[in-house]
Amino acid sequence: MYFEWRDLTINDMFSYSCKNWGGRTALVYGDQRFTYFQLQREVLELTQAFKNLGIQKGTRMAYLFDGKPEWIYLFYAALNLGAILVPLNLTWVGREIEQGLRLTDSEVLVMIEEMRGKDFVSILNNQFSELREANRDELRIERLPKLKKIITMSSAGKRYSFSYDFHEVKASGRNYNAQKLLASSQQVRPGDECVYVLTSGSSGFPKPVIHTHNSLLCGVANGADCHDIHQEDRVLHIAPTYHVAGIVMLLMPHLRGAIIHIDDFFEPESAMRLIETEKLTVMWGFEVHYLMMKRHPRYEAYDISSLERVVIGNSPGSYEEIKSIGIPHHGNAYGCTENGGAHSHFPYRERFDEYRKKYSNGKIMPFIETKIVDPETGNVLGINEMGEICSRGPGLFKEYYKMPEETAASIDEDGFWHSGDYGWVDEKGFLYYRGRIKDTVKTGGENVSAREVEVVLEAETPWVNTAIVVGVPDAQWGEAVVAMVEIKPGASVTEDELKNSCKGLMAGYKIPKRYIFVQSSEWIVTPTGKFDKKALRLKAMDILGIQE
Repeated sequence: MYFEWRDLTINDMFSYSCKNWGGRTALVYGDQRFTYFQLQREVLELTQAFKNLGIQKGTRMAYLFDGKPEWIYLFYAALNLGAILVPLNLTWVGREIEQGLRLTDSEVLVMIEEMRGKDFVSILNNQFSELREANRDELRIERLPKLKKIITMSSAGKRYSFSYDFHEVKASGRNYNAQKLLASSQQVRPGDECVYVLTSGSSGFPKPVIHTHNSLLCGVANGADCHDIHQEDRVLHIAPTYHVAGIVMLLMPHLRGAIIHIDDFFEPESAMRLIETEKLTVMWGFEVHYLMMKRHPRYEAYDISSLERVVIGNSPGSYEEIKSIGIPHHGNAYGCTENGGAHSHFPYRERFDEYRKKYSNGKIMPFIETKIVDPETGNVLGINEMGEICSRGPGLFKEYYKMPEETAASIDEDGFWHSGDYGWVDEKGFLYYRGRIKDTVKTGGENVSAREVEVVLEAETPWVNTAIVVGVPDAQWGEAVVAMVEIKPGASVTEDELKNSCKGLMAGYKIPKRYIFVQSSEWIVTPTGKFDKKALRLKAMDILGIQE
């Protein structure tokens, strides 16, 4: 595993895989199947095409792309030239797309025309009036002076004056010289920047996180080793293309010669049908993806028993329901954009440890140094003591793009990045994530981790399906702990019963003072699918009749 990332680039990795497993299937999309050799030809054609357009080492290329083969061509082709990719969130509106492009100084935008009825061309036209009269060869947008080229892929074959056509661009690279392109890709070095991933945050606009080829490959190789990825695997890729998991789950199977099955978007029945038909063995997803399959009315009609391993981010409260699907390895993980999503993953070889499989977020990866510190004093804490999770190592990001103050504030003098997350490490090196430090309730002078209380409600009581804990103003306590809870189907419980059930499971000051019962449709989530704690707190205050 060490030799799969140290002093290598993603170009080196992909080139080796094509040479080693050239005739094996690398990618499946609907009825289209590509061997590693076939995929490499598509990539090299687009590499030459991008070179013809003047894209070179250091060019910042943003993209708005869903899960199509062209996204994968784009990814590898840009990195072949030493360009830097900037994934943009497909759920963003025009103002947010503009912010993402401006924050990263993007020079090129490659985009799909539309996705599930969302018209990106209209969104850009509405955001930038200059585009209506723009010439693609002389693109000038006043608020985006760095952006010089737009390339659009239209499934309907439409052309736009402000944009190059993706298919025409790609065809211009048809007469490539493979030997020259592969040789020039070796000019890219392991420490070169390769991607600016905009972190998803519910407060403030995301920060561009800079990863190098080597920092990404370190996490990818660790993950492949942890989840025992091998060349016979058939991996379902449903991670968003703009999420660090989308990048990792593209690279991880290709590192080991496995097959990636991609789709435009996740739909539970379509996913189950694909798992059954193609006998898929590995899948990534948040807990919601697995729960959507398990709770689907036609779940019993599909055979998904081929799934052996899942990479998952979930809470202990949903563990038993997901476990009932029958997947042997429940690979719970903890990671952030800054550490490539690869701080700790639950290893396949540890799958018989039922307790840690349910309650932990996996084992700390090799080469990742971890310390837990008191967030107020900075003192290093011991085993099983809860504090802020900090890490350093070769998988850590380089910096935030053009944000030196934010970078300096997040990395201490010893080189440890402070995540802002609460958690602890046990005696065997397993990490337990329990929420954000800022996601605490200060009640009666005590700090209460909202996630810790949520885990108790979801995993230790028989009634709660989902719990979100917030702090609301309280005259006596400063803040009162309040739990919004969604009850399991068919269950019935009162507020007093919930309070009594928490006694003995946690200190009295942590037990919620009030419970608000909600339906699944009432949760408020961010565009990336996370619970919007700010909005939910305001909702709880409104329900309880409390003013700020």
